[in-house]
Amino acid sequence: MSEDPIIERLLAYLPPDRAEAILHDSPLPETDSGAVLFSDISGFTPLTEAVIARYGPRRGGEQFTDRLNAVHDALITEVERFSGSIVEFAGDAMVVWFAGDDGARAVTTALHMQRAMGQFASVALPGGESVSLGMKVAVSSGMVRRFPVGDKRIQCFDVIAGDVMERVSACEGVALRGEITVDAETARPLGARVKVRAWRSLSPGQPREDVAVIEALHDEVQPRPRPPLSIPPGAADRLRPWLVPEIGRRIASGQDVFLTELRPATALFTRFSGIDFERDATASGKFDAYVRWLQRIIARLEGVLVQLTIGGKGS
Repeated sequence: MSEDPIIERLLAYLPPDRAEAILHDSPLPETDSGAVLFSDISGFTPLTEAVIARYGPRRGGEQFTDRLNAVHDALITEVERFSGSIVEFAGDAMVVWFAGDDGARAVTTALHMQRAMGQFASVALPGGESVSLGMKVAVSSGMVRRFPVGDKRIQCFDVIAGDVMERVSACEGVALRGEITVDAETARPLGARVKVRAWRSLSPGQPREDVAVIEALHDEVQPRPRPPLSIPPGAADRLRPWLVPEIGRRIASGQDVFLTELRPATALFTRFSGIDFERDATASGKFDAYVRWLQRIIARLEGVLVQLTIGGKGS
């Protein structure tokens, strides 16, 4: 297999700004200002159950992946048009970073994403039935900590943390299907540019207006896709440590088409605390040491550390 298709497949698993930093030895700032978009899709569970029941684990996995890819392709297209970087996929959700944004670019992207979801309001199921897919989106802005962690011999991770992640998680918590919610710290400075349908409080019964439900954005930000990424020699070796090891191996051998198979597995979620990502200047080093310690234990027991999440719902 030639290197170009391999690199294209590897790049699909990394945020584009992180990939550029890796390939050209230009580290991203650990502290940066911008906006975070969090989107969460609902309706995939009944879709999964239906196709598995109809086609079985192997073919059902392929059928579900085809439908999943169609949805995410539509959403990722909008993110890429506005130069967003998808830092993390979390089940049916994703976290997108917009560097240097006051929230207008993220809200514009959210509006376009909701429009794109309209085509999936009715997805046909085996047997003639259908399921409706929907999405809620939250946006917050401010300063974040973003840094790499992990053992390169196992896997590296891109981490985004800080109070902004807490706020965007809180906004998502009060959003309903089909809505876009924005925290007051972001919505109020945008002023008349945003059309607010309603204000909500994060605490039931409290009069304080914490979260705006956005209906429209006057004078939407124009699309600004990233320029094509130049690929230096040895790019594949630099990118591979950022993937789940088995995925990296399958891509290198040209067998990643078989990644859609479903197998019995056990999932373990671990909640941790004790690192102040907002105020501790040494937080990134502490977290890196913690992740490397976890990786050594998990690898010894033939498991895979798939995901790291920092936010209001727990770390």
